[in-house]
Amino acid sequence: MYKSPEIVVIHEFLSECETQTIISSAQPSLQRIYFGRNGKVDAVNSIHKRLAVGSRHLERHNKLMPTISRRICAITGLNMEVTEPSNVANDYYGKALSKYTFRKYSVGGYFEPHFDRFAKLNPNATYVYGRIATWLNYLSDVGAGGATVFPLINVTVWPTKYSALFWHNFDKSGEPDWQTLHSGCPVLVGHKWIATKGIHFMGNEFRKPCNPYDRHSRLYIQ
Repeated sequence: MYKSPEIVVIHEFLSECETQTIISSAQPSLQRIYFGRNGKVDAVNSIHKRLAVGSRHLERHNKLMPTISRRICAITGLNMEVTEPSNVANDYYGKALSKYTFRKYSVGGYFEPHFDRFAKLNPNATYVYGRIATWLNYLSDVGAGGATVFPLINVTVWPTKYSALFWHNFDKSGEPDWQTLHSGCPVLVGHKWIATKGIHFMGNEFRKPCNPYDRHSRLYIQ
């Protein structure tokens, strides 16, 4: 779909049985998503950032998810078993195991423009704790609205049941790719179900796209 940054749509990635199994497992634990700072929830500003319900599940708690992860690994060539660091906004994340994030956007549900990477630990640090890439599964069709939009490069991806969306959040030098700014447009008719997996630097140091002639890349892999 787009070459630089690389944005790829994989059609028919999931089956009907798989999408329904994922939704059924996520449904009982859905709760309103909030954001915050320093462990404190900011309910007012959370509404301006995202309006959705969701949950996060350890991969080991669902027999289907490891199978899907192996499929993602085969397509991307990236390690799926690295840690998801703790989330300061909401303590859904654990400390060491692979996880999936499930989201349901009803009518009016949206996600403001954002990046999926994490910030540097300090000004001199590399982005070793960032999400090197994002994998997003569309679990439902949407009657109207709900597109995933990359506004800086004018790319729009409409949610199509069974399909998946993949992109890298960093360029080949290991620096953030600012063109990956994206948002979830408001759902106008129906519901949008998605399942996402953040793929991290740790475990992918020698698998990520790298330009060997770039100074930053050489510094990163030393």
